Amino acid sequence: MEYTEILNVLLKMFQKQIDSDKTVRRFYAKVRDGTATYKDVYDLAAKAGSSMYNLLHDAFLEQFPNGIPPEAINVIIPPALREQCETVISGADQVQSLVNKAAGVRLSPVQIVPNEERIAGLAEHFKTDGFTEEANELITNLSRSTVDDTIESNAEFQKGSGMKVTVTRIYDGVGVNHGRDPCQWCLDRCGEDVDFAEAKQMGMFERHTGCGCTIEYKSVKGTKRQTDWTRNVWADSEEILKRRRSIGL
Repeated sequence: MEYTEILNVLLKMFQKQIDSDKTVRRFYAKVRDGTATYKDVYDLAAKAGSSMYNLLHDAFLEQFPNGIPPEAINVIIPPALREQCETVISGADQVQSLVNKAAGVRLSPVQIVPNEERIAGLAEHFKTDGFTEEANELITNLSRSTVDDTIESNAEFQKGSGMKVTVTRIYDGVGVNHGRDPCQWCLDRCGEDVDFAEAKQMGMFERHTGCGCTIEYKSVKGTKRQTDWTRNVWADSEEILKRRRSIGL
């Protein structure tokens, strides 16, 4: 079977699994009734990651029992991971629309694209290490990081549009050393209703392999105090007016 044919079969199987999965169906039911949150997107991301890893593992084991040719990885892995990311991005965009509506913000979600650097790094990992438990965690981490990128991009845009933005990162409670000890790396980056600028400095949008922490943010429009940062960025009054109109101020 040609590499592209393997890829096409794999992508169809991935979409079929996603469409039929109970977690994914619950997610889109919540989207329809307006109750979906970013916590639900992280569940979708984990499901997309585990499904893609299992499909890739089984396909490569079946098609290349005597060893995986590097060219097969080059042709199959990157587009498969892009499809996984696009599934997560689509779900995150729909939740972001709900977040904007709840905040009274007339904005479309900021569109992000799959992180090609992470995807290329994963392809190289498969070439050197194959299908390991670490690879499984890295694929899920790619999904979760895609949610992080969506949240950060939208929060940053709304902050730049004159809104007060605060970030909350919730510890996953998994810990280290088989759960015996808390993960201090994560705890140092967790907090509730932290100002966006401080959240960036704290590294609240960072994620280590296997990390299951979740992130969310709040935006409040109509803040009257103008910071030095906003004065410097929007010295031109027409740009201020344009920005404020875009979010309904």
